[in-house]
Amino acid sequence: MVSDKLVYVGTILEMQIHLPGQKSPLEVDEAVVRWLIGREIGVEFLRMRAEEQDRLARFLNTLPTESRP
Repeated sequence: MVSDKLVYVGTILEMQIHLPGQKSPLEVDEAVVRWLIGREIGVEFLRMRAEEQDRLARFLNTLPTESRP
């Protein structure tokens, strides 16, 4: 993701991710910043509710194969 906020590797975040076509944001209860390149940030999701994990999996399955992580 890209951020205008200053963060550091190891920073713990609570996140809301607005997915295309979704009415409400995806809630990530806890994520940690794993890498930074300029304003680009890589995070690892540490904790999220099972229903949010299911929503994310369903969303990712709608993406074309070449767009999947």
